[in-house]
This record gives sequence, C-alpha cells and structure tokens, in this order.
Amino acid sequence: IYYKYEGVSPAGSHKPNTAVPQAYYNREAGVRKLTTETGAGQWGSSLAFAGALFGIDVQVGQWVVTAYMIALSVVIPVSGFLAERVGMKRLYLITMGLFVLSSAMCGLAWDFPSLVVARILQGLGGGMLQPLGMAIVFSTVTPRERPQFMGVLGLPMLVGSAARQLWQFAYNQGGGKRDMTALVTYLEAW
Repeated sequence: IYYKYEGVSPAGSHKPNTAVPQAYYNREAGVRKLTTETGAGQWGSSLAFAGALFGIDVQVGQWVVTAYMIALSVVIPVSGFLAERVGMKRLYLITMGLFVLSSAMCGLAWDFPSLVVARILQGLGGGMLQPLGMAIVFSTVTPRERPQFMGVLGLPMLVGSAARQLWQFAYNQGGGKRDMTALVTYLEAW
C-alpha cells in the first residue's frame, strides 16, 4: 500500500511541486502578478505559497466560478416561462448566441473584473441551453429516438468540462456556431 504524507507541505498538498516551478519561471520571464480562479482549494493556496517564495503577487479569484454558478442558477427556473413567451427556438438561438459571445469575451478578458462580467453573461446564456435543448428534443423527436438525441445533447457538456479554461472557451466558439447552424437547419419546418 502506497502512503503519501502531505503534512510536511506548507500548502498541505503536492500541488507546490508544479506551482513553485510555475512561479519561478514566470518570475524569470518578468511576470509580477499571477491570477488563478481556484482559490479555496489546494492549487490556489499552493500558487499563493509559491508566489510568496519568489515575490510574485498572486490574485485568487473565486468569483470566476461563483459568478457563473449564480447566473446559471438564476436563469434555469425561468427558462420554461421565457420559452412560452418568446418561443423555444428563438430563445434557444438567443441564449446560444449569448453563450458563444460571452465565451469569446472570457477568452479575451483583459483583467479579472472583465472576466467575472463575461462569466456572468456566460452563465445567463448557458443556463438555459440544457433545459431548452431537452425541451426541444422531447417535442420534436419520437420516444424511440430520444435516447440517441439526449446522448448527442449531453456530449458537448462532457467535452466542455474536460477541456477546461481557454480550451473550453475556444470549443464553445466553434461548437456554438455549429450547434446554432444545425438547430436552424433542423428546426426550419418546426
């Protein structure tokens, strides 16, 4: 049985093994400030520890995740109400457009507050995509075809979760444009 004792690490984990070299090479490159979005966990504390070793200011931004989750949780309950008022197809296209645009804004954010605002917009757009997508599938395909369509609908979320960070924002751009084109084409007669 392998036992790893992490109690000797000031950060309480093995994460300084990667945080210390990152801080060192950033300092060597002339970087004076690093930002991470995961502050409460092991990585944020490890990067703060490593930054202190090399005189680099580390800004931990938990609001990147929190702002997105709050926006997401606010719009999910109202998606059915808005779909009845605006129309399911139109609302889906609007929210997909908002999600794609805000994903680009996340990738191009110039500072931490602009990233938080972009993530709020991304949560507002992305929060309705799942319930609206399921509602569209359930209203347009036969019960026999639903499992296949639900699998296709869930795949981008699985890939997006695995891709993370900048890669996720880049994927949202290409995937969002493709999904909007497919949706308009598929639902043309609907």
